[in-house]
Amino acid sequence: MYKLTLFYTAFLLCLLPAIVTAQSERGYDIMHRCDEEAIADDEYFQLSMTLTNKQGQERKRTLEQHTKTDVSGNRSSMIKFLSPADVAGTGFLAIEYSGRDDDQWLYLPAFRKTRRISPNNESDYFVGSDFTFEDLNREDLEEHTYSLEGEETVDGAACFLIHAMPKDPKSSGYSKRELWVTQDNYVLVQAKFYDGTGEMLKEYHASDIKNIASTTKWRPYRMEMQNHQNGHQTVLEFDNIVLNEGVDEQLFTQRFLQK
Repeated sequence: MYKLTLFYTAFLLCLLPAIVTAQSERGYDIMHRCDEEAIADDEYFQLSMTLTNKQGQERKRTLEQHTKTDVSGNRSSMIKFLSPADVAGTGFLAIEYSGRDDDQWLYLPAFRKTRRISPNNESDYFVGSDFTFEDLNREDLEEHTYSLEGEETVDGAACFLIHAMPKDPKSSGYSKRELWVTQDNYVLVQAKFYDGTGEMLKEYHASDIKNIASTTKWRPYRMEMQNHQNGHQTVLEFDNIVLNEGVDEQLFTQRFLQK
């Protein structure tokens, strides 16, 4: 019996690396599909942003975003704030490349100055919201390891639970993320973000998911990001999401950023 137990123990130990590898490969494949489903040739939307502090005080902003993805997979995004007056004209331009560091610029009209965002500043929060510059970027699949941890239900939808960890801890503001991706349309509907000490920092939730007319793409029309360490919350509510109707490439320039 002792020898039999040793045999099974040795057998399971031999299987363990294969199981871990399979979980990692499956986790990567799911995140790759999630990334593909999020890509469009071009995209435009308007949204409202509501910022709520720990005391319950609210600030509202409206903005619009244009995005374009080229044949090489490089993605350009332009975000412009429309209101209120104290932030109107604020702009953010990001050009995300395959295989090298991204370029990001923030324009602040009050100072008439464009500031380049370095990779070291990607953990900074975007204009007072609970989303960092890193959060605004497209998922960098090659900079993280992913493992499929199971299947759970979120808001009635069957989801894959993925654990994501940066390969280089210095490359991310998070030590770990837990990601819930829907099994039917591969939309990220929930996420938990952990800081460098392993404590939960933020929690993300997406809802009101709809199919975009004349496409196979799905988008959440509401996103919430809650910072559990400071009690701050950001809610994004989307309107007029349009895909693949063409966009002027001149939008994605520093010159247009300052207009």
